[in-house]
Amino acid sequence: MNELEVNCVQRVRPDADHHEITHLGHLGFGCMVPVELAVVQVMSRVNRFYTVDPQTQTRIFIEVRREAGHCPYLQAQFHGEWTQHLLALPECRPSFRIIRAGVTSETRYPKRFRSRT
Repeated sequence: MNELEVNCVQRVRPDADHHEITHLGHLGFGCMVPVELAVVQVMSRVNRFYTVDPQTQTRIFIEVRREAGHCPYLQAQFHGEWTQHLLALPECRPSFRIIRAGVTSETRYPKRFRSRT
């Protein structure tokens, strides 16, 4: 399973909640993944996404969360507790390339975006 760092998100509006995040991205690589694709990848154990806590430099993994009345969405979880780490991330730039589909990490992500596992 690949582990991919997320350091920006795209939201429907600036004050959006977790279920209104539309894309996960990386500022350094200039690309983002639609949340729907990321949910499928996490659930099928193809990719695992994480963000880094700015104070402790600890990886905070992003999991699929299900609530009544909402489609499955992504939220960071640390030691079994849901956190606000995704909401604290900056917005991805609208010019970022959107990764839409693929079967393997080699076809989905440029080499520099793939994990080093």
